Amino acid sequence: MNLNRKKVLVVGLGMTGLATARFLHHRGAAVTVTDMVAEEELVSSVLELHQMGIRTELGGHRWESFETSDLIVLSPGVPHTHDFLIDAGRKGTPIIGEIELASRFIRDPIIAITGTNGKTTTTSLLGTMLAQCGMAVFVGGEYRQSSDRLCGPRRKG
Repeated sequence: MNLNRKKVLVVGLGMTGLATARFLHHRGAAVTVTDMVAEEELVSSVLELHQMGIRTELGGHRWESFETSDLIVLSPGVPHTHDFLIDAGRKGTPIIGEIELASRFIRDPIIAITGTNGKTTTTSLLGTMLAQCGMAVFVGGEYRQSSDRLCGPRRKG
């Protein structure tokens, strides 16, 4: 996927939105990040983005940004039902999530685990099982490896 000089809109400036904006910027995209949250609540992220030359639109979304984008990347939790997204989709603008974006650059197999509960445990167990089978494994996301996560809390005595 060639992102050089493509106008890409990242919707949502949480941890994922910030990482996505960095990723896109380093691949030559002209990135804009939009979020409903006001700039005052996102100061450290906004400073980093501005230092990289990435535009931000905070405290609300602007239709023009959706209308003129070549690609829209949604952060987790952003509803797909927003009118601007529906209109951009009808216009033919690709709208993808950050995992789909990453999958276009990773050539190795990916296993994605979603859901409300049990993601860390499932990820940990699956990573351990694959590694025990001799596979080269990278476990990512909010996963943090520890024996407590793998086996539960240790008992004293």
